[in-house]
Amino acid sequence: MLKRPEPPTSEMTRSAIAVLVFCAAMNFFSRGVSETFAVFLLPVTKDLGWSRSTFGTIYFAYMATIGFSAPLIGMLFDRFGPRPVYTIGVFLFGSGFLLASIMEHLWQAILGLGIMTGIGISATGMTVASGLVSRWFAHRITLANALAYTGIPLGMVVIVPLTQVLIEATDWRTAYGVLGWVSLAMVAVIWFLPWQTMSDGADHIPPRQANRSFSLGAGVLRHPAFWGLFATLFLASVTVWSVMLQAVAFLISAGFTPVVAAFGYGAVGAMSVVGLVCFGWASDRFGQRNSVTVGYILSAVGVALLWQLQETPSLLLLMGFVVVFGAAMGSRGPAVSALVARLYPNNVAAIYGATTIGLGLGGAVGGWLSSAFFDWTGDYGAGFALSIATSLVGITLFWVIKPLSAGRWPDPNPVSDTP
Repeated sequence: MLKRPEPPTSEMTRSAIAVLVFCAAMNFFSRGVSETFAVFLLPVTKDLGWSRSTFGTIYFAYMATIGFSAPLIGMLFDRFGPRPVYTIGVFLFGSGFLLASIMEHLWQAILGLGIMTGIGISATGMTVASGLVSRWFAHRITLANALAYTGIPLGMVVIVPLTQVLIEATDWRTAYGVLGWVSLAMVAVIWFLPWQTMSDGADHIPPRQANRSFSLGAGVLRHPAFWGLFATLFLASVTVWSVMLQAVAFLISAGFTPVVAAFGYGAVGAMSVVGLVCFGWASDRFGQRNSVTVGYILSAVGVALLWQLQETPSLLLLMGFVVVFGAAMGSRGPAVSALVARLYPNNVAAIYGATTIGLGLGGAVGGWLSSAFFDWTGDYGAGFALSIATSLVGITLFWVIKPLSAGRWPDPNPVSDTP
């Protein structure tokens, strides 16, 4: 029997760390500016006379676009590499914000904030980052993806409150304009980065063979593990965004100032940095099923704490929500992206992009339903109940579906084209 080779002592080379920093930085900026939806909700709907469900329609278009564009973005990355994908992505969401700064009609908002921003965020987020990170890490891929993910919550904690301050100092149109021009200023910088070095990957990881057929494969789509991961991201996204889209407005209605509400929203992102790293480590150590289960439980507890603020508004309860719900936000993504990297090493970005459809659809459904529930009932309770319910379903999913519950992942292409 051949002896299994020992893993390298460290994959944290200087080049690998530089790639992680870049991926985290892109997540920081792109997702930071895109998650400002919550602070624009009240000023935009008030100024334009739109209902919550109308604004939820924009968010639905945004999240659905992220989801449905992710597989194509992943395939483009596998085929052409990161430079054109990142550059076009930044250009699109910068242009989308500029269109939003002059919007008067719903179609302009759907085009700018929904479709253009959605494609741009998909092209600069974890779909591409997971493919790039997988070229540098193998034995600590979950932790590496978690570190790349940290840019998303850090962007929330920094950019969202600053945007709220900018809105109060000027107006929402000026704020969208600033976000747009700053984004466009990054295009040239990104294009001239040393992409050859960043794309080569580590010596101990075999070179990826690009999937030039642009096909996910029938075997993958018939695999229960793939759909289990898809459903995990869908339910996790409903759990999060049926709460977070309304969070700033809810906290203001509970008696907090807009700036405090925005900082509370951003603080959830700060806490999710801790959750990302801890759950990334726990997934490698204790298994994805156990870490995801704990994450869903914490999500439900966090929503219950937020809901209680309606009756007992206090900074202590708000801090409890931030810590518990924020930590849980980091429990699903790194586990799913690491499993995709291990199952489909030649097409990481494309397959992860396919599962991200679930993430986008979940955010679209959760955000729109929570907005519609508020219009129908005048209360936030139905949206919070939806979040708790999807948490419980997510737990059941990981314990009932055989490949997920066993923790063993069979051949991702079980159906052969040959007899």
